[in-house]
Amino acid sequence: MKQQQISTPSTQFGLRHSLQIQSSPNIKLYQQSTYHSPYQSPLLQQQSLSQQRQQIQQNNLVNINRSLFNDNQNKKCKQQQIVDLNNIEEPWRQKVFELQRKIQQLEQQQQNQECEQDESELSQVYSQIQQLVNTIKILQEEIQNLQEKLNIKQNIIDGYDKQLIGKDKELDDQNHYIQELHNQLEEQTLKMDDKQKLLLQEINSWKKKFIEQNKGLHEIQEEQIKIQTQIDNLKNIKLILNKQSEQT
Repeated sequence: MKQQQISTPSTQFGLRHSLQIQSSPNIKLYQQSTYHSPYQSPLLQQQSLSQQRQQIQQNNLVNINRSLFNDNQNKKCKQQQIVDLNNIEEPWRQKVFELQRKIQQLEQQQQNQECEQDESELSQVYSQIQQLVNTIKILQEEIQNLQEKLNIKQNIIDGYDKQLIGKDKELDDQNHYIQELHNQLEEQTLKMDDKQKLLLQEINSWKKKFIEQNKGLHEIQEEQIKIQTQIDNLKNIKLILNKQSEQT
């Protein structure tokens, strides 16, 4: 059964299968240990059993009855010829070698292609980096020019700010002066109001005095008129008396 499995290659042959076939001492040992003579000593049979148990444990096989296995193998081995495993493995080794060589060639080609691709990508990346560096230089020059213009504008703005500060100070001084004038005007207005009130009071008092004086004057004038009338009457009487005295 083992010889038939080795002589029929699998259609899905690969590197992993080739390495398993190439490293086939276990297959040889297993193949060589399948034939046992019925005339072996019990000690040799026990050693054979222990070796087979170890191999069964390593290959994760279930325990098989040793006597039935040996009987079946002896019957089959009588009908079959012993096959030289070296002759069977030799074409497989050659195929494995060819496949390994092709794999190495493919890997080398892939590495060369990857190297060429990497070099092309590196060249493109370097070209892009160079373009970016040139762009950055141009942008830096533009930024520097803009910074110089900005500094000039900033100096002009600073000059305007100083002028505005001076104008603000002048305006504050003018406002302060105007406020002082306003305060003085208010004080003078209050004083004028007070003076006006005093003058009005004085005028009113003088008016009262004038009215009183005028009233007294009228009284005096009336009295003077009365006295003058009396004087005139007395003069007339005197004239009359004088005329009478002259006639007598």
